Amino acid sequence: MEHLNRVKFAGIVTGEPKLINTSGGPLLSFRVKSSRDYIVKNTGNQGTTSCTMKITLWGALATQNSMIKEGDKVDLEGELKNNNYEDREGNKKWEVNINASSIHADISADPVYNAVPQVRDVAPDFDNNEEIPF
Repeated sequence: MEHLNRVKFAGIVTGEPKLINTSGGPLLSFRVKSSRDYIVKNTGNQGTTSCTMKITLWGALATQNSMIKEGDKVDLEGELKNNNYEDREGNKKWEVNINASSIHADISADPVYNAVPQVRDVAPDFDNNEEIPF
């Protein structure tokens, strides 16, 4: 039986991504928060649950996506990776990260890319003696 370690994850980038040059090549790391709304059947109460994952991109994938920033919507695929480490106080920590193998960033949510020009609902005023500029 073949073992499979694949995960798809989509959400909003939280915090500013960090691009670091390591001995293994470029590394881009950031966190993505995915939320969903739910309704409790018995009571009808509504709630929201969320999950935040640390995402890592390596090599060319890291440099190609270095424009990702906080607030961007991303859809990614990769594998789960367990990381064990000790914090500054010497406490043992454990976390699960996603090493992304593909990613799609939706920068269309960015107001810079979504700027809609203002449309005037009336023509500008011209003096009768003024030439129409067309």
